[in-house]
Amino acid sequence: MFALPIAERTWRKDSSKVLSDVNSWLRMLLEKADTQASIELSDDGWFVVKGEGAKFTLNVLNKLCYYPVAVGHGEERTSKVSGVDSSKAIHVMYPNEDGRTVTTTITVKELMARLKVKRIGRSEFIRVFGIVERLPLSIIPSRGTISDLSVNFFMNFLKGGLDLVLALDLTPIEADEFIGSKGVSDNVVEMRVLTPLSYAFLVKLGVEPSSVKALLSEIAESIGARPFMLVLRWEDAASVFASMRQRSSFGHE
Repeated sequence: MFALPIAERTWRKDSSKVLSDVNSWLRMLLEKADTQASIELSDDGWFVVKGEGAKFTLNVLNKLCYYPVAVGHGEERTSKVSGVDSSKAIHVMYPNEDGRTVTTTITVKELMARLKVKRIGRSEFIRVFGIVERLPLSIIPSRGTISDLSVNFFMNFLKGGLDLVLALDLTPIEADEFIGSKGVSDNVVEMRVLTPLSYAFLVKLGVEPSSVKALLSEIAESIGARPFMLVLRWEDAASVFASMRQRSSFGHE
């Protein structure tokens, strides 16, 4: 039997509900694949895919998610932000092949340099780009920086010209409840799966993102979900780029 750690974990106190939801979702994913797998927690709290279908499951998850969850052998690692220290350092963590936690630090200055951000303070940068605990980031630990995958996520946010609502520590079952709500679907262009517990809701042009967040919060309360949610405003992010002040720059002419 295989036991493969993946780059996913929960901060929620109701971790048993999180695992139950994820495993229910996994059974639905694998229903027609004639294979079985389940998810448990490592001693350090990382998700571990177990069962004869573990490798197949990892391939499925990697295709579904923007950030690959498999513990890779190359330079890049999918990590989770574990804290931000005085607007100077971003602490991240990821699992090794044994499901043990590896920690590293990326300076805010380095992250700003990778995104070519200027004319903005570090605290403001962290707020505008939503650098918070639980946020997934693809990193290159040996270089102390983020990978092109994370750079592209933020740049696509800028190029898209749409506000985002991030829902972190949201189970796939809960995410389906969110996007299945008519109020949400009427105001959201798309829900993107970043990791099994991380989602980005792209808000329709002209819709106030805080109202979408409020609606998501109402749904979360009604179904007993406890995600962490935050709004990323396109205008705030684009204003730090001299060449990105007009939405027309991104095809909205």
